Amino acid sequence: MVSLGSHLKIHVPQELRDRAVAFYVGVLGCERIPSRSDAVDMLRLPDGSVIGLFSVPSPEALPEDSCLRSTWLELMCTDVAGLRRRILDAGVREVSYFDKNHFYFQAPGGQVFRLADESER
Repeated sequence: MVSLGSHLKIHVPQELRDRAVAFYVGVLGCERIPSRSDAVDMLRLPDGSVIGLFSVPSPEALPEDSCLRSTWLELMCTDVAGLRRRILDAGVREVSYFDKNHFYFQAPGGQVFRLADESER
């Protein structure tokens, strides 16, 4: 059996670090956990998954437009409408996509996510 693990690594330009951390903690409900590097913010989602936000100089991070052509991730939640509203209220960009049954957005730093209801699991 093969499955995805519970740890994700995302590069974030240094100048977006504070905004990205504020988004993941304040909007998505992540908990900050200890990191072994000053350049990495370790964030635990309520389900236990861990996101490592690696703060890098801008030339080392993918430009936001390139992230649209990179790997997209899915977030599952029990209140899609409420989380969608919090995401948009945070000024995060909605991504237009042919799948109109889900909400797609680009987090600070460029990573694209699809928001889906937990019942779809």
